[in-house]
Order: sequence, then C-alpha cells, then structure tokens
Amino acid sequence: MLSDIELIAKAAEKACAAALNHPKNKDVREHLFDALGAVIDPAFVESDAAQLAHLHDLLRRASVGADTVRVRIDNSRHSRMAASAASIRYPARDLQQLLSQLIGELAEGRDA
Repeated sequence: MLSDIELIAKAAEKACAAALNHPKNKDVREHLFDALGAVIDPAFVESDAAQLAHLHDLLRRASVGADTVRVRIDNSRHSRMAASAASIRYPARDLQQLLSQLIGELAEGRDA
C-alpha cells in the first residue's frame, strides 16, 4: 500500500509533467497549483517518512520547490501568458525530478 506521502508526491509529479507538456494551458497550471498545496503542507515534511534523514532532506527540498512553483503560478495570474509559462517551466521541471527521486526512495524503503 502506498503511503500518503507517496500518493501526494505521485499526484504532484503528474501535475508537474502535465504543466511541462502544456505550459500555456491555464487550467493545467491551476491544477498544478492545487496539487502542490499538499506538498507545502507542514504535515508533508513532518511525516513518519521524515524520520529518516535522507528522506527528510528530500521532503524539505520538495516543499521549498513546490512553494517556488506555486508563487510563480500565482504571479503568472497577473502576467503575460508567454512570460508566465516560461517562469514556471524550470522550477516545475526541477520539482518533478525531485519528486521522482522521493517516490523512488519511498518505494525502496517500502520494498526493503
């Protein structure tokens, strides 16, 4: 069974991928904004998985990255479309990679 953290990370990773594949789609960006709400929740970082030092670091980095993407999405609501899509692309890509790493680490811990 997947942990809550793993479910949140997988949903956020998929939302990042969608935003990267459809950077100018406002609805996709809004979905990403909503999906990242759970990643910036303090409960995400303070979960049972955070008891392991290497996971705690990944959880904190994911939370910070998610906050960055959410701020950029919020700022894009008041900006030109091309500029807003570009400002989200790189942090969303970095966050997606970080979430993939976190998911892998969680899966390894579950299978061990």
